[in-house]
Amino acid sequence: MGGRIATTVVARFHYRHEAELARGYLESAGVPSALFIDDAGGMDVGMAFSNPARLVVPAEEEGRARDILAEAGMLEGGEGRSPGDSGSSPPRGSA
Repeated sequence: MGGRIATTVVARFHYRHEAELARGYLESAGVPSALFIDDAGGMDVGMAFSNPARLVVPAEEEGRARDILAEAGMLEGGEGRSPGDSGSSPPRGSA
């Protein structure tokens, strides 16, 4: 059995469709990723405003993932571009 894989949150989204689109960009580029979304399976979209969808990638793919998302216009204002970001960047669209 394999060990644990270090991961990091590269972006947060208030809208599920934006999160899924961002994941699609990464998937197309061959970057493995996962979405953590707590919206009751789409039944309670309001939950996303207090608990945004998180796009997670393996830590070693963080830079590449951020570059892909920035090029696609999926990151606003350098969101989450601090070195060693552990997912504490503000939710997308907040300011």
